[in-house]
Amino acid sequence: MNVWARDDAGFWGESSREITMDSLAGEYVMTDLGAATRVSLSSFGHFTQTVSGCFGAPRVAGGTWSIDEAGIRLEPMQGGDRTAANETLDFAVAAIADGYALVPGSSIGSFLVSGPDRTNCLRAVRSTASARR
Repeated sequence: MNVWARDDAGFWGESSREITMDSLAGEYVMTDLGAATRVSLSSFGHFTQTVSGCFGAPRVAGGTWSIDEAGIRLEPMQGGDRTAANETLDFAVAAIADGYALVPGSSIGSFLVSGPDRTNCLRAVRSTASARR
């Protein structure tokens, strides 16, 4: 998988790394303009996404996730409450000081300019071991 990481000079670049589902499994959070997105990835290939904020009841979606050369892909299940994630979502993976971040394709430009922040990537908040429970 191609992973974004800072080089010795502090610039972001992509390099190929062996990344497993176990190493990415966990809980990731991003907040933006009063809304929070929380994505939980299991090491068995399932995900849950919850979007909550000032707009009412939380919206929940789930499905499967997979790894490919470009990063990870979330495939929502058909039927059920698909309002949180109603289409396939692709994320680049970035190695950051405290683990990994998931960067939506629409945010990669902002991420590469300003680095990881609360609005341009989902940051890990819970480890792999916790996600396996």
